[in-house]
Amino acid sequence: MLKSNLKELLYVRRMTIREFSRRVDFRFETVRQLYNNEILRIPTELIEKTCVELNCTPGELFSIVPDDSPEGIKIAEVRRKNNQQKQKRKQAKGATNNG
Repeated sequence: MLKSNLKELLYVRRMTIREFSRRVDFRFETVRQLYNNEILRIPTELIEKTCVELNCTPGELFSIVPDDSPEGIKIAEVRRKNNQQKQKRKQAKGATNNG
């Protein structure tokens, strides 16, 4: 399981998610999802901008945690819920457009 360390990196720098998203010129919602390990697909541009802004490597930005570890299970559950909510929004939008 790929885990984002953005929360820890911003904490050390005393930077908010909003401030960071402005600095890297990326949507707040996408940065928030990376920060909270909710993101399912990570734009390479965001990885690049993050590493440049925080002067870190992708290896410092991400770590691998075992899928069956408590942290891995928690990340998987958060991502699963996020994906379910996204699917519900798509279905609702489709129903509105077809109705």
